[in-house]
Amino acid sequence: MSTCNLISDRADPADVALIRDCNLFDAVHYRRERGMPQATDDDLICDYIANWQTAKVEPAPHFDGESYIQRHLGGSTDLPPLLHFLRFGCQSGLNPWSEASVLAWQEPFLQDPDRAVSVLEQAKGAWPRLGPGARVAVHVHPQSHIVFHEFQSMLIAGFRHLGIKAQPAQADFETLADLRLIIAPHDFFYLDPRIDPALMNLKTCILFNTEQIPSFWFGRAYRFLRTAAGVLDINLQTAACLSQLGLPVRFLPLGRIEGFPLFQQTLPIPKEYADWSGTEAAGTIDADHPLAERPIDLLWIGSNARRRQAFWERAKPTFDQHASFVRLVNVKGALKADHPDAISGLAFAALARQSKILLNVHHFDAPYFEWQRLMHFGFLQGACVVSETVSQIPGMQPGSHYLQTDIAQLPAYVDWLLRDDEGRATLDRVRLQGQAAAMQHYDLPQTLAAIFLAHSGCVDDVDAPS
Repeated sequence: MSTCNLISDRADPADVALIRDCNLFDAVHYRRERGMPQATDDDLICDYIANWQTAKVEPAPHFDGESYIQRHLGGSTDLPPLLHFLRFGCQSGLNPWSEASVLAWQEPFLQDPDRAVSVLEQAKGAWPRLGPGARVAVHVHPQSHIVFHEFQSMLIAGFRHLGIKAQPAQADFETLADLRLIIAPHDFFYLDPRIDPALMNLKTCILFNTEQIPSFWFGRAYRFLRTAAGVLDINLQTAACLSQLGLPVRFLPLGRIEGFPLFQQTLPIPKEYADWSGTEAAGTIDADHPLAERPIDLLWIGSNARRRQAFWERAKPTFDQHASFVRLVNVKGALKADHPDAISGLAFAALARQSKILLNVHHFDAPYFEWQRLMHFGFLQGACVVSETVSQIPGMQPGSHYLQTDIAQLPAYVDWLLRDDEGRATLDRVRLQGQAAAMQHYDLPQTLAAIFLAHSGCVDDVDAPS
């Protein structure tokens, strides 16, 4: 007799089906942890529903039910955490993934990007394809973060390089389009004025996720990601994890676009930052500005967070000995272009071209490749990327294309790089190799072609929704 039959009074068939179809229950993991080698998947689900409080076995290695109860349910619940999440939590934007569980989940991918790529390749399913002249609407909420408006411009430019008629869009879904791409669903469906998801069919949309899995914002986005036609993710390791959850997902690294303002050979130096240029008046700055002539020793720009603030307080005495430009912005909600501490992409790029080091410190404890900061304002502007340990991406190797060390050692490492002859030589060598590798491997039109055009005729393709 099966486990389900033994406890049929405690396992509603509808609940069993809900868990079975959610891709969040790992039968292999649960079978091993519970010592039930002969049990069927449904038997295992029934056992979880009946015994979750006493067995203390999570439904999947990455699902942190105990943390979910403590963070969202006041420390107690009558329902198994996974069942509560599926019935109520997902729709409410609650997040069942803790930093610790996600770090363990992503560990195999962090220093082995090829393994993450392999996971994505193996799980490929139906995906929209586009032909020349296709119409793509790239949506961003009008009140969204400044960076997402910059992503919108980049994607439109990248699609247009391929002969695709890409247009900017906000909340208007009446404009005809063969494909709709929505940037940052954690913003798009929550910021005021609210956009009702019922007004659109998410099964005809691709959603572009930029959030880390343990974040509050990812929790808000997940219910939309799991119902969309496809998901693009700016982080390789996140994309691999979402693929393991059964989502149709592609890794979308936003690389260089020939002729795009951010990557022009010369950029104007904004007047408000002219003092850093070493000239009496604002001029222009070249993409190949030599390291020795760069007046800013260290550049660090980003949103503030408890972790970054704590690091800054420790590192400030060291960084103050150098020409350091540090701006950590305290902001609630989306950072708008008119915020007094906001720095536009063009201004950030101009500052980076005047900087020897582009510094990176994570928002969370989990290693993460902060794509825009490192790629757009580090590698592609010729600054040397120096970071605490990051998750790796294809084509870019630590020690050769960027420099990294443990966060506790970062201030002393930066000091050595800037003061020591060998350190300065290392900066110059690594930043030139990083710039060349980034330009070789990360071209946005080529990436978009591989995602939306190169699969034409393959069995995993479907026509773009209209």
